[in-house]
Amino acid sequence: MTGHESASATGSDVNPNGMLTGEQRAAFRSAGFWMALVGWAEVTLGALAGVAFLLPVLGMIPGQEATFAEIRFPLFQAIGSILIGALTLAAAHSFRRAGRNPTAGLPAVSEAVGRLAELYERQVWLAGLLLVFAVVGLVVRWW
Repeated sequence: MTGHESASATGSDVNPNGMLTGEQRAAFRSAGFWMALVGWAEVTLGALAGVAFLLPVLGMIPGQEATFAEIRFPLFQAIGSILIGALTLAAAHSFRRAGRNPTAGLPAVSEAVGRLAELYERQVWLAGLLLVFAVVGLVVRWW
């Protein structure tokens, strides 16, 4: 019995050549598809929300005039959503690329997982920045 046969006999999904199996590549493509779907939703909804917040400031909705100061924080949230969506799309691309490459191995997996880790780290930094804007806005109003 060879190493490949023993791996199959134990039910392990390990390819002895260090490449992803067809099932693993399919899982990466699927993950990339769903990440891209979420990314496009974040970008689209963020852009629509940003436009909806800007319309009263621009006076394009009669009777609903607003100032930039009134919509500043929601507008920052909309911009944040667009940025997070763009980062999600970049991470999704690396997952789909690993899933499409028949010779993908550890480097492709490492890149995809690294992009996902960067996405989460940048989301935390962006959420922290939005929190700082909110706190500073509250302090300025209170002062």
